Amino acid sequence: MSCHFNNIEISNFKGIDHLEIEGLKSLNVFVGANNVGKTSVLEAIFMLSGMSNPWLPTRINSLHNSSLGTIDGVRFLFHNLDFSNKPLLKAAFGDGIRRLTFEPV
Repeated sequence: MSCHFNNIEISNFKGIDHLEIEGLKSLNVFVGANNVGKTSVLEAIFMLSGMSNPWLPTRINSLHNSSLGTIDGVRFLFHNLDFSNKPLLKAAFGDGIRRLTFEPV
């Protein structure tokens, strides 16, 4: 059984409007200029990998020194900082699919 993601799809997450990456292998390298979304892709993969952990958004927030415990502290996870842009993170691995979406309550 394969334990790595084969494909990922990211929509409305941080600065990413929509992105699909196919053909991922056991080892992948993301390269590019500053501020093009490399870290956002890695954070999406991180969230999909540990999606059963309800503290992941808070931990990611702490990496960005955001205001923890406030609704504005998680706003950076939403595309264009707009809560109406509901993020969708989706990944295929082996015979399974992980899908994660979230919204403020």
